[in-house]
Amino acid sequence: EASALLVAHRGKIVIEEYDRGAGPGTIFCAWSVAKSILHSLVGIATTEGLSVAEPVALSAWRASPNDMRGEITLRHLLTMTSGLRFREDYSNERESDVIPMLFGSGRHDVAAFAANMPLVTPPGQSWSYSSGSSNIASGVLRDWLTGHGREYEVFVHERLFRPAGMTRARVVFDRAGTFVASSGLTCTGRDLVRFGELYRGRGQLEGTRILPSEWVDDAHVSTPECESRTYGTHFWMNTIVPGGFSAQGFGCQLVLIVPDRELVVVRLGRKPEGGKAQFFETMRGLATSFRMTRSEQRE
Repeated sequence: EASALLVAHRGKIVIEEYDRGAGPGTIFCAWSVAKSILHSLVGIATTEGLSVAEPVALSAWRASPNDMRGEITLRHLLTMTSGLRFREDYSNERESDVIPMLFGSGRHDVAAFAANMPLVTPPGQSWSYSSGSSNIASGVLRDWLTGHGREYEVFVHERLFRPAGMTRARVVFDRAGTFVASSGLTCTGRDLVRFGELYRGRGQLEGTRILPSEWVDDAHVSTPECESRTYGTHFWMNTIVPGGFSAQGFGCQLVLIVPDRELVVVRLGRKPEGGKAQFFETMRGLATSFRMTRSEQRE
C-alpha cells in the first residue's frame, strides 16, 4: 500500500511526496476524515435552516415520552455527547458495535443501526468517541435534505466538493441513501489540502465563502465533557501541535490545520511504522519547523 505526504504553507504546496508508485492522482481511503467532511455538510445546511440545537426528529426516539433519546440534538451527535452506547472496538467483534455497523447487519442502513443503541447516560453529560453518532447525524441530514427536495449526493458535490476544488473526492453511501460519515471517504492528497485550506481560511477559500466562519471556529472549541480537552466538533484539537486542529482517520490518515503557522499537513496511506505516538511526534516536528506568523510571534 502506498502513502502520501503533502504540506501547504500560506496556501501553496511546498512538500508533496509519494511512494510505491503513487502520485497526485492516487485515490486513498481517508476513513474517519469523513467525519470532518460531515461537519462541513451540516455547517452548510445550517445556513439554509437546519438546526443543531433542537432535538432530532427520529420517530424511533419519540415513540415513548419516557425515551430520553428524544432529547438528543445534532450538536450532541457532532460533539460525541449523545449518551448512546456505542462500542468503538475494532479488535473484538463480539464486543464491538462499529464492526457490525460497517461490515455486518447494519451496513445497509448505518444510521438506523446506530440509532437503535440504548442510552447509557443522559444526552450532553458524557463524552465517548462514536462512529455511530456520525452516521446518525448523517441520517438526520439525509432526512432534512429529502424534506427539502434535495438529493444528498448532489448536495455533497455542488455545495462542498466543487466549490472547494476537491475534484477527485467521493463519499460512500449505504443502501438507505446515507453518506457513511463514519468512514466513507475516498480522495487524493490534494483534495484534502483543499479541505484543510478551507478550514484554515475560516470557511473561505480563494475568495469564495463556503462555510460560516463561526461554524469553523466552533469546530476546534473543546467539548467540556471530553476530559482530555482534545475533541471539538467532529475535529480533534491540540493532539499534535498546540493551537492546531485536525481531521484524523484509522491508520494515521491526517489533515492537520495550524492557523498560526499558516500551515496544512496531509498524510494518507498505509499505517506508518512506530505507532501513532511516534507518528504524531514526527508530524509535530514537521509542523513546528515552519515559523509562526509575525503577529503570533509578537504575542
